[in-house]
Order: sequence, then structure tokens, then C-alpha cells
Amino acid sequence: MKKYPRMSLSLTDEIVEELKALSKASGASVSSIVVDIITPALPSLIETRKMLCSMKSGDFDAAKSSIDSLVKITNDMTNELNEAVKGIDKKGSQDD
Repeated sequence: MKKYPRMSLSLTDEIVEELKALSKASGASVSSIVVDIITPALPSLIETRKMLCSMKSGDFDAAKSSIDSLVKITNDMTNELNEAVKGIDKKGSQDD
């Protein structure tokens, strides 16, 4: 398993409990679950950073461009989730 830089996070009790439960159910480490959850969000994190930096510097055109990119990323992720759910629904109906 690849070693990543370590980081300390403060999380709510609810998040910690859910991560532990998911780890127990899946057999994956909590760290790998967090990486798996955050990695798909990386494009959104990058665009959010760009947007904030643009706004801070007064470049509102660049900030709007980042917002447009965030909307596209969100729409693409929603479409992917909808396709995944359709696949699950089809599999479930075949099992009946």
C-alpha cells in the first residue's frame, strides 16, 4: 500500500463512528476510506481554491469561470451517480 503524508484532522463524533463502521464493514482502513472519499472531490477542491484566490485578488471573471467549472463538475458527478443507481436498480430487478 502506498504511503501518503500524514495529516491530523478534527472530526465530529458522528463522522468518526461512520468511518469506523465503514472500515469494519469493508475491511479497509479508515485512512484509505478517507482517501477514497476525498480523491473524487479533488477537482472541486482545486476549483474552489482558484475561485477564492481569484475573488481575493479581485479577478471576478476568473472567479466566475471557476464557479462555472464547479457547476459542470457537480453536474457530471450527479450524472455519474444517477447512472450508477440505474445500474443498481437494473441488477436488483434481475434478481427478483
